[in-house]
Amino acid sequence: LRFLGRSLRVPRSARGVAWFEFSDLCTQAHGSADYIELARHFHTLVLSNVPVMHMDDRNAARRFITLIDALYEAHVVLVMSSEAEINALFTGEFGGKKEGGCVGEEEVFAFQRAVSRLVEMQSRKWITSGRNDVLAEHAQRMDADTVDQVLATN
Repeated sequence: LRFLGRSLRVPRSARGVAWFEFSDLCTQAHGSADYIELARHFHTLVLSNVPVMHMDDRNAARRFITLIDALYEAHVVLVMSSEAEINALFTGEFGGKKEGGCVGEEEVFAFQRAVSRLVEMQSRKWITSGRNDVLAEHAQRMDADTVDQVLATN
């Protein structure tokens, strides 16, 4: 993608779907403008290998939060594989050890908001009202129990 005099390499894409590794989008110097542009061009984003993040990884965690915000605001369907359940992806710890005081509270709060958005983005309502017409149509044809089973396994 080329925009604002910049370019963003999309490893794989087809028919409105883009695929990235977590490291492609969240460990490199990308910001909200990059993520908004992705959301503008793709109705579905596949994000692979999302790791558990600690305070040592807070830059990647902040980028991940910013990415989720951009996808949520643009109503982009997210298909994600991760090392842990979404509510355990950010520990708020340094090197696996909790620090006292308010260190990391802002990141923990922002990550909790992102988790809330990720939970909503898994809902049948989110998918059926999204920009991915094929997925929305398929979800509407499925009965609620089947949709819930599919979402629970992914």
